[in-house]
Amino acid sequence: MLHALRSAAIWGLAGIASAAANADCPTESSVERYVESSHDALVALQGSLPAEQYVDLENRYAALVVLEWHLIGLDALESDDDALLRLSICFRDQSCGADGNDPMDAQISDLVDAGSLELWAFHKTLTTSPSRSMLEWAEIELGCRPIEQNEPEEELVASTEPEPQTELETEPTEVAETIAPPPPQYDPQDLIQTATNMLEDGELEQAISPLRDTCLSEIGQMQSSVVCDTLLEMYDPRNARGTTQIIDATFLSFSEEVCDGGYIKGCQNMADHLRVSGLENSHDLVLEFTSKSCELGDASACATFAHDHIEGRATSPDLPLARETLKRSCDLGRLESCREVADLYMLGIGGDVEIDLALSANASACPENDARSAELCVSAADFILINMRSGEERATSVRDFFMRACDLGHDVGCASYAENLELGIGGQADPEGARQARLVACVFGDTDSCRPRS
Repeated sequence: MLHALRSAAIWGLAGIASAAANADCPTESSVERYVESSHDALVALQGSLPAEQYVDLENRYAALVVLEWHLIGLDALESDDDALLRLSICFRDQSCGADGNDPMDAQISDLVDAGSLELWAFHKTLTTSPSRSMLEWAEIELGCRPIEQNEPEEELVASTEPEPQTELETEPTEVAETIAPPPPQYDPQDLIQTATNMLEDGELEQAISPLRDTCLSEIGQMQSSVVCDTLLEMYDPRNARGTTQIIDATFLSFSEEVCDGGYIKGCQNMADHLRVSGLENSHDLVLEFTSKSCELGDASACATFAHDHIEGRATSPDLPLARETLKRSCDLGRLESCREVADLYMLGIGGDVEIDLALSANASACPENDARSAELCVSAADFILINMRSGEERATSVRDFFMRACDLGHDVGCASYAENLELGIGGQADPEGARQARLVACVFGDTDSCRPRS
C-alpha cells in the first residue's frame, strides 16, 4: 500500500503538473474538495516519501489553501486548523508568495515571527483575501497560470530580422498605417493620476472631462481601455464620496453611452445595476443590455441571457433564441455552455432533436488538445454513456473523455479511466497504464483506488 501511494505521488505530482499546465484552476464549487483530497494525501504519505517529493505535496496543499482563501474567503479557513497551520508556516518562512514585498504580508509575517500565536488568533490577523503575490504563487504552483514568455522571443526575432530594402519602405509603411490605429498621444497613468488628484480636491467636472473625451475616442479602437475602466469606477456609486446621487445618474448615463459605442463593460454595468435596482420592467432592460454584451462578444453574457430564458426569468421566454445564444456562448469559448447546449440539442429544447449537433457540442466542452476543466470532461463522458447506444464508438469516446479528465487531475476521471484500461473498454487493455491511473486517483482522493489490486 505504501509503495502504491509513493508511486502515486511520484507519477501524479510530476506527470499531472505538466499535463495540467493549460488547465483551469479549481473553481469555487470544487476547491474545497481539492483541499480535502490534497490534505488526505499528505497524511497518507507522511514518512513514506523522499523529503523533496513530500515538500512538493506540501506546496500543492498550501497552494490549494491559498486558492480556497481567494475563492471562498476568510470564513472558509476559520474552522480548518490544518489549513491555518499551513498558512502560518508560509508567513513564518516568508514562502508561498508571502515574501514580504506586500505590506500586509510583511505585517502578518512579523506577527507570526514575534511569538507563538494560537490558530484562532492567527486567523484574526489575516486579510479577507490573499495578496496578489500569494495568489500568483498558488496558481503557478498548481500549473494553472500561464507564464508569459513571449516578450523576450519577440525581441529576439526583432533583433535578428533584416531591415527592409530602401525601395520597399514606402509601401509597407502605408499598409501599417492603414491597419493599425495611431498610438495614443498621452500617458494613461499620468492622465488618471491627475484626474484622481482633482477628484480628491472636489473638482469633479475638471477631473472627469479629459478622461471622458479620451475614453470615447478609444472605444471604437480597442476592446479594453484603462481610461474607460477608471472613469466607470469613478462614476460607480459604490465608490462615490459624498456625491452619490449625482454620480449614480452619471454612471448609468455614461455606461449606456459607452455600451452604445460598443464597449462591453458599459453594457455589463447597466445589466448589473438594473438587475438589483427593483425598477419596474427592469428585467426586460437587463435582458436588453445582456444581449448587447453578448453581441459584442461576451461569452458569459450570452450564457446569462440564455439561462434567463430557459429558467423563465424573461418576461416572454424564447427557448429557440436561448438555444441559439447558448451556442454562441460555446463558440466564444465558454466550455460550460457547450455542455449545456448539448443537452438542449439532445432533448429537443428550443428546436428539433439534433443528435449530431449535440455530440459535437458535447465534444467541444472537453476538446482533445485544449481540455481545461476536469469536471466538464467527466460530464462529457457521462453524456455519452447516457445518450449513445453501446458500441465501439461510444466506448472509445468515453475512454478519451475520462483520460482527459485524469490528465487534469480528477479522482473520478482517473478511477474511471483506470477501469477502462483494466477491462480493455474503448481500446486495448493496459495494465500498467491502469495502475498509474489508479495511483493518481488515489492521490486525488478516490479511496477505492488506494486498495491493493492483484
